Amino acid sequence: MKLIKNLFYKKKKKIQKRRDLRVNIIPSFKCNFKCNMCNNWQVKDNPSLSAKEWTNIMSNLNSYSKNFKSTFISIGGGEPYLHKSVFLLMKKSKEYGFIPDISTNGFLFSDSIVKKSVESGLHGVCISLDSHIEETHDKIRGVKGSYAKILDSIEKFKTTDVVINLNTVMMKQNLSDIVPVASYAIENSIFFNLQAIVVPFQEDFKDNWFKDTKYSYLWPNDLNEVDYVIDELIKLKKGKLGEKIVNSTNQLELFRKYFYNSTDIYEHKGCHLSNLNYLTVNPDGSLFICPFDKPVGNLKNQKINYILRSDNCKKAVDKIKICTKKCHFLINCFYDEKEQNQKLSTQK
Repeated sequence: MKLIKNLFYKKKKKIQKRRDLRVNIIPSFKCNFKCNMCNNWQVKDNPSLSAKEWTNIMSNLNSYSKNFKSTFISIGGGEPYLHKSVFLLMKKSKEYGFIPDISTNGFLFSDSIVKKSVESGLHGVCISLDSHIEETHDKIRGVKGSYAKILDSIEKFKTTDVVINLNTVMMKQNLSDIVPVASYAIENSIFFNLQAIVVPFQEDFKDNWFKDTKYSYLWPNDLNEVDYVIDELIKLKKGKLGEKIVNSTNQLELFRKYFYNSTDIYEHKGCHLSNLNYLTVNPDGSLFICPFDKPVGNLKNQKINYILRSDNCKKAVDKIKICTKKCHFLINCFYDEKEQNQKLSTQK
């Protein structure tokens, strides 16, 4: 059994050296917003690790990162700037040669926080902006005044070398606002990333979740308007500074297909998470291969190389390899262009 485990692990290491490692670190689920499409702010049980524990976890990740070309650390939440160790995570990332970015609602950026983020080694900041209309954005995000604060935060970061990315969630409330936000990003030499509305965080995954009366108001029913948005973004992508649109044309077309029929995204068996190069670390240190599955271990008190050699991990990987769930996160956060091209080629 030990020999089989070691052979499994060695085979993985050979594959990994040709890949990048991406780690999503969630220091806390706490949030100061009440977004329509996310329930993280309702989480009552919010474990919090100490600075020493996060230091050990980053060292733990560093030992695994040596198997990869580059390591990208994405600090998220909740709102990550509510956690006291957020700057430590940036500093440790810089120390180990990782590339750190942070996903934030952009509300807490004072001059001093921006300065400290830059000094701590922050490479990129992803700020949520769901409309070019103040009232619409504030209503979606559940906090009055958030739109004005975000624009101010963008201006602050424009004076630094930090890469700015605006993230917009495509939903019924903002369909007519998406193209103007993308145009604003391009005009300001800022990156723009679109995400499709999916089952809200902290909700159980299920097909046709949007037919539930609790969330049906989020789903765009006007498919002509969906077509318009996708078509216009593809035009922008083909134009001057079109590289500022982060989404590939394939991904934008996948969004179109998703909104026409969310359960017919594409037929698949397994996904790239089985390659062990997309990892998620929760606020209590638990390590996930797939965020919808059980944790395979805890980095607070276990070495990552031990965890990834364990029976728990092997079972998780085997499960992912045969998974046929129409996972909506495969079109957003875990979208893989190479994998999507393979899916398209098999459908021709």
